[in-house]
Amino acid sequence: MGRERGPERIFEMASFWKARALQTAVVMGVFDALADGPRTAAALARRLKAKTRSLELLLNALVGLQLLSKRGKIFGNTREAARFLVSSSEASVAANVAHGAYMWDTWGRLDEAVRRNKPVRHEKLRKRTPKALRAFILAMHSGGRARGEKIAAAVDLAGRRHLVDVAGGPGTYAIMFCRRYKALRATVVDRPEVVPIAREVVARYGLEDRFDFVGCDLVKRKKIPGTYDVAWVSSLIHSYDERTNVAILRKVVRALEPGGLLLLQDFLLDENRTMPGWASLFALNMLVHTDGGRTYTEREVRGWFKRLGLREIRRIPIELPNGAGIIAGEKPG
Repeated sequence: MGRERGPERIFEMASFWKARALQTAVVMGVFDALADGPRTAAALARRLKAKTRSLELLLNALVGLQLLSKRGKIFGNTREAARFLVSSSEASVAANVAHGAYMWDTWGRLDEAVRRNKPVRHEKLRKRTPKALRAFILAMHSGGRARGEKIAAAVDLAGRRHLVDVAGGPGTYAIMFCRRYKALRATVVDRPEVVPIAREVVARYGLEDRFDFVGCDLVKRKKIPGTYDVAWVSSLIHSYDERTNVAILRKVVRALEPGGLLLLQDFLLDENRTMPGWASLFALNMLVHTDGGRTYTEREVRGWFKRLGLREIRRIPIELPNGAGIIAGEKPG
């Protein structure tokens, strides 16, 4: 009989210290402040407007996490931190970490959300301050770049002319499709306050001449302006209940030309609604933050496509992280 496993796995799941230390360092700007060279705790404290003693405790912990180096009294970024945690780095995921920090207080009230079946999102996220909104949209971009390149290589858009990126945020996926398909134009549709950030991201890639932007509320607006031969809907349906999702997708289908292609990416659960594990955990994230959002099964999404009259409904054969998948369907010609 095998040896019984101890509680170490449970302790690891229950620990939040590492995450909070990392989030605090990113939000305070520790890694950015060390981007131009190592500093003492005292020098860093002056730059960050912090107290030396408490900051040094944080810096020492980051050394223990192998995110900072320490020689004598001098602290510096490790190669890993310089690449992934300095906001100006091309590979930076600092925005993702910062977004997690903004969600911290909300997740601390998960028990309340479970008891009441109502969101408990923190006021910072409810009002989406400009800083929080920017962190969220840029987190979408940093998290979607590599995935977008992979998807653009796997999805055949040859001959397609105009893509609408619905609730496109920073326009990451539209950017990757346009980089691969040189004749493709794109229109990013999202809330008005998101559009300036999307313009900024698109400009980084020099694609301004091939992009248009529409600022609107997809739930309240009766229709999506324009006509398109391909629509990309990513990371949207988990924010809403089934009725709202079908209503939004109906507007998308109406904006498609005959023969137009609808592509929907999101976390897709198995029929037991438990796996992949990340997707079932993400449903809890939607519980605390939204009024009816959750993660859905592939069968549910296929059912919506069928109700909307789409044909050739299929799942794109591509492996994506965290249980994400892409369902495709075509509007009858």
